[in-house]
Amino acid sequence: MSNYTDTAVTEEPKKMWWGMKVRIGYAILTLIGGLMASVVFEMDYKNHLVFVLAMFAAASAAFLLFVHISYHKKKLFEWSPRSVKQIVYIASILCAICTIGFIGSLFAAYFLGQNLTRPSLMGNNFWMGAVWFWMSLKMNLMIAIYTNRYAKNSRSPLLYEQIA
Repeated sequence: MSNYTDTAVTEEPKKMWWGMKVRIGYAILTLIGGLMASVVFEMDYKNHLVFVLAMFAAASAAFLLFVHISYHKKKLFEWSPRSVKQIVYIASILCAICTIGFIGSLFAAYFLGQNLTRPSLMGNNFWMGAVWFWMSLKMNLMIAIYTNRYAKNSRSPLLYEQIA
């Protein structure tokens, strides 16, 4: 029995480390993409909707990156259960808002007859708004999922130590 737990303990960090690298890389990629897209769409296309949504997606990606790094550096132990619940609730509410915005942008773009040509991208284009609502939805969904998962993982060793 002790052999089984030793094997499980030694193999888990390898899997977690690879998965953590991918998660951190995805958050960094979304952060950079959101910042670059916001600047391009504001400066070149004067598309204020995409500017705001891309900056929001970048801010969500930055917070997701903070969550991943906090868990990796074992700083999540310092978070209170109340703050974890608040983060999960806020991220869930933002997911719902982004879902409504995504669906609304798709309908608005279709019914307004917008397309993705360069002249159509000038000003507010709802197709591009739908893309960045989707990116914000993904980032906030990952914030809710990973914050909840990491909080459970970081508190479970303490429970086992108290029992033993």
